[in-house]
Amino acid sequence: MVHGWDAARSIGAPFDLPDDVIAAAVPIALAVPDGDFRSDEGSVFARALAGAEGQDDFDLVLRHLGRSPDWAPTVVG
Repeated sequence: MVHGWDAARSIGAPFDLPDDVIAAAVPIALAVPDGDFRSDEGSVFARALAGAEGQDDFDLVLRHLGRSPDWAPTVVG
């Protein structure tokens, strides 16, 4: 799910999932441990990011797995 979001976001495509799918992903994502090892080269996930006021479940998943829900690709040119 998160890697699909990565790909969609990187090309500016929409990425919408049903609420029940997102709800099912929350405990799975939160089971992924956080720690300094996530800063190591080759780590699949970056360190968890702090939550934001009013975040929804998908934002929680993204942040716990080291993604910023506000991330956008850099336009070069």
